[in-house]
Amino acid sequence: KENTQVGLKLSYDINENNTLNLINNVGHRINEQILSTSATTYAVKDSSLGRDFFNDEVNIEHKGQIFNRDYNFITGMMYGSLVDHRCDVAGSGFATSPPTGFKACSPSASPSILGHIFASNLDEYLQGRLSLATNLDIHAGIRNSNVNYNIRSDISNYSSGGTHYSKATP
Repeated sequence: KENTQVGLKLSYDINENNTLNLINNVGHRINEQILSTSATTYAVKDSSLGRDFFNDEVNIEHKGQIFNRDYNFITGMMYGSLVDHRCDVAGSGFATSPPTGFKACSPSASPSILGHIFASNLDEYLQGRLSLATNLDIHAGIRNSNVNYNIRSDISNYSSGGTHYSKATP
């Protein structure tokens, strides 16, 4: 198992009420696990998932007071992308003994899954908060999300494809 992620946030105070924020994070992770495929035998598969990802965001935050109550508004845009590398290979030792090892992840190993998933999103948003009392806030916002999702199988008899999703939500 491997998980590495780093991030950076740069903030610039335009004035006492307005701040410009630039936010970035990037990472890589690998999860490998042995999955049982039967409740009564030692039938297993080696499932590995590698993921590379990044996110970039720019936003402007405005804060102040209205009728002696604190408020803030944030508007911004965020872009993210990820690539998943997926492979499932049946393990050995199927009948009565524990697994004794796994084949390398390649088309010649006859994997049940071998491919890539590509996803990206572009979001625009506006959100705000109004403090009505010391322990009571009202939050509201709207987000417009655009997501692209594509699967590419590296096994010739499996299909590949993709879809696009777009929606604004309050």
